[in-house]
Order: sequence, then structure tokens, then C-alpha cells
Amino acid sequence: MGVRNQQREILRRLDSKTLDAKFLVEVEHGLNCSPFEAEAVLEVVKEVYFPFIDEHCAKAPPGKVTLVAVSVDEPAGKPIAECEKQSVCLTVHRGAEEGKSPEVIARETYHSLEAVDRYLGQFDRVRHCYRQGLSVSETAQILNCSPRLVEAYRQLDQELEGKNG
Repeated sequence: MGVRNQQREILRRLDSKTLDAKFLVEVEHGLNCSPFEAEAVLEVVKEVYFPFIDEHCAKAPPGKVTLVAVSVDEPAGKPIAECEKQSVCLTVHRGAEEGKSPEVIARETYHSLEAVDRYLGQFDRVRHCYRQGLSVSETAQILNCSPRLVEAYRQLDQELEGKNG
């Protein structure tokens, strides 16, 4: 029996939540391809389309964050790599900075209280890392989130600082 490497497990789980992983699962299951064939198709798609895709076009508008998440229909305990994933666009809500309670924010945004608490906690962690001088990529790595989410939270923090300062 080997020693369990938790860091490797975490990285493997994060790797399975990327757009590349979603594409590979779609090709493997939808076209009945082997993992090798799916990887080859992905590389061809990247070679053909990526030179023509402007990096700035894929960014969410200010106040919004786009993430790849596991579908709500997937059962607990199923390996993330095998789960269906969906792209979701979240609106960053300023309610906490306006003195609103998490309960009010949850009601206004139609999110669960747990989700609002999670968003606010992540925002506070990003803010702390930013104030400690960490880069976007370092913050994303430490908090296990996307650089795009970190950037959106930093932008919101800067807007709030300007408004309050």
C-alpha cells in the first residue's frame, strides 16, 4: 500500500475541471474515442482555432465571473473527471460592502445562504492575498480557483476601495 499524496489528488481533481477536460470527456463519450484519440482531436482544435480567438473576447464583463462547474445533476461520490460540467456565469454582488447581511444578499440574488457565505469568504481570502503582495497566479494556486476569478475579485476590491477611499 502506497503513501497517499493529497497534493497530487487535489491537482488531479482541479485538472478535471478545466475546459480541456470537459472537451476530452465529450469527445471520448460522444464520439466513442479512446483517450489518446480525444487528446489528438483537442490538439488539432487548439492548433486550428486558438490563433484566431482573441483572449479578451472570452473574458466576462465587469461584475461577472465565468466558471466551469460540476452539473447539479451529478451524484455525490462520482469522480469529478467523469462528471458532466457546465459553464456558469456568476454576478459578483456588492451587498456585503453596502452593509447588507448575507441573508439579504441570498434573498436578493436567489442564491443559497451557503453559496453567499462561500462567495464572501473567497472574496475575503483573495483580498488578503492581494494585500500580502501575492500575484494573481499565486493567489489562484493557493486558493484553488481560477486566475479569472481572482482578477474579478481584485477588480471589485479596487472599485470598492476607490468608492470608500
